[in-house]
Amino acid sequence: VNLSSQNHKLKQTKSDINRSIDQSQRNTAQQISMSTIVIIGATGAQGGGVARAIVADSKDKYGFASTIKLASRSSPDSESSQALVASLPGTMAVQVDLNDKESVLTAFQGADAVFGTFNYWATLATVGYDETKAVEIEIQQGKNVVDAAKEAGVKHVVLSTLEDVEKNTKGKLHSWHFTAKGRIETYAKEQGIPYTFVRYAFYFQNFGTFFNADEEGNFHLPMKDHVLDAVDTEDAGKAIAKIFKQGPSVWAGKDIGLASDSRPVQEYLDILNEVKKDGVDNRKYVAIDWAEMAKNPAAKDLAEMFNYYTDYDKDCVRDVAATKALYPGLRGFREYTA
Repeated sequence: VNLSSQNHKLKQTKSDINRSIDQSQRNTAQQISMSTIVIIGATGAQGGGVARAIVADSKDKYGFASTIKLASRSSPDSESSQALVASLPGTMAVQVDLNDKESVLTAFQGADAVFGTFNYWATLATVGYDETKAVEIEIQQGKNVVDAAKEAGVKHVVLSTLEDVEKNTKGKLHSWHFTAKGRIETYAKEQGIPYTFVRYAFYFQNFGTFFNADEEGNFHLPMKDHVLDAVDTEDAGKAIAKIFKQGPSVWAGKDIGLASDSRPVQEYLDILNEVKKDGVDNRKYVAIDWAEMAKNPAAKDLAEMFNYYTDYDKDCVRDVAATKALYPGLRGFREYTA
């Protein structure tokens, strides 16, 4: 046996395989290229996570976005916009008012893809906590985004949405911050745009911020003994970046519920206790009745959300496995807190 000849053939075969893989990757990158992407809400948890993930991907030689526009209400020349762009190298700031369709259309001109998210809670605060007005405004914002994307010929519109709780529960629950986004989904379907809906689970980041234990360590939540699906907003952003990368040929007309973990509330608290987050190690879950929580007008919308999580879980799917398929590096809550 001529070993020298055999080694030469092996090296040649390996080289051919590498060239083939490289060409395949180039072809794939060309097919899915979204050269210009607009991200609405890049200053928030969702839009920020998506923006950071896409910026990181664009540094790869097969990165899919060459122009990344960060859309917000602020002027591109403002201090906040300049700080945002500085934190995300290679991006540019554009001004957009979601309440003005023409403003949205201007921001979308030349865009191949768009990520849209809507902040019900901020809107609610601006209208003096008038739920009816807040719902009307958010739905109209969604319509403006959909109409502008359609008019601008955007090839892929990824919208952060949630279920129409009022419809799914036949009016028993409303949870307006969910339902308004569900109505946006309906409108997007009616308009025939190349949409993908991404529905976030309860944020990991909510633990210790919006939801805390009391001085005695009691953590009150109306989740019964049901598991709580939860997601890291940063990892969710990486999963959404993969959706953009795979493109509308794979994702148009589809939806996905994003989750990083799914476990009983006490298990989340046990993990926080183990790492003594914020110096606390005695958190314990206390199940409360959602209807009691709902007696507080400020908490009613969230109370109905938790009731939807527990009693209508078949209509509220958040899928850890599907999210991990998009982003294999997905961290569970234990890894997130480590």
